[in-house]
Amino acid sequence: MRKLIYIALILLSTYLLIGCTYEMKKVDNTLLSNRWRGEFIVQNRKVPFVFSLEKEQANVYGYRVVVVNGDQYEQLETVHMQGKNFRVELSYDQEDVLEGKINGNIINGKLRKRFSDSYLEALFTAHKSNDLRFTEIKKPTSIIPDGIWLLQYDTLKNLKNTADLFRHNIDRFESLQLFRKDNEIFGSIIPAEQGFEGVMTTNGFICSSFYKSEPYLMEGEFINDKEFIGTITTMTDIYTFKALKKSDSEVIVKKTDNIFSTLILLVKAYFEHL
Repeated sequence: MRKLIYIALILLSTYLLIGCTYEMKKVDNTLLSNRWRGEFIVQNRKVPFVFSLEKEQANVYGYRVVVVNGDQYEQLETVHMQGKNFRVELSYDQEDVLEGKINGNIINGKLRKRFSDSYLEALFTAHKSNDLRFTEIKKPTSIIPDGIWLLQYDTLKNLKNTADLFRHNIDRFESLQLFRKDNEIFGSIIPAEQGFEGVMTTNGFICSSFYKSEPYLMEGEFINDKEFIGTITTMTDIYTFKALKKSDSEVIVKKTDNIFSTLILLVKAYFEHL
């Protein structure tokens, strides 16, 4: 019965949402009272992320976490609260979790994520804040990066390493959309729905994402208005790429309606709670 409900909801949302498009725009609302700005420590770098933690009567657990990534957001409905401590399940197999302890306007915690047969952890600290995830600088580059970019990656050091090859195939997305608004920048991977958000820098940009239970830090330095060199930092890897601009056209992306995604997550949380 449970499988039938999942399948029905997924088919319904797919049927209703095919072809839905919208212009890329910022989702993060810095005026929210329950907004948290956190920083993961990944490969000795700080990777900012933004989320909200709020009570939700429709959820059987009573709470909901919403992670914001540029023009996208991800709702997490399996949130266990016990006093000041919380645990958020980030994956369906319950292998990836975000744990923390709330102390007033500060949260200290860790992300635990499974990779193949091992687990990696990333500590984080979050503050209840209305600040942007990155601090804007006074004189950023004047380059307007709006459009679609094609990415070319460096050759892997060891293609015979199974884990390395797997990460290469999963992480190395081939196309990226960028959109600048004032001194902020937003990105979206094609065709996945992973969003990035950050700011323009003196010679390029810096942005981050917390997507599918993993932090990402992406930095770019422009060679000219048609090329830039980039670096992506994850929990397992740091790799570089060269990006070439394919199109200056208006940035339009596909997006699913989160109403139906929310229904699926709420049903899942309900049956897990039984």
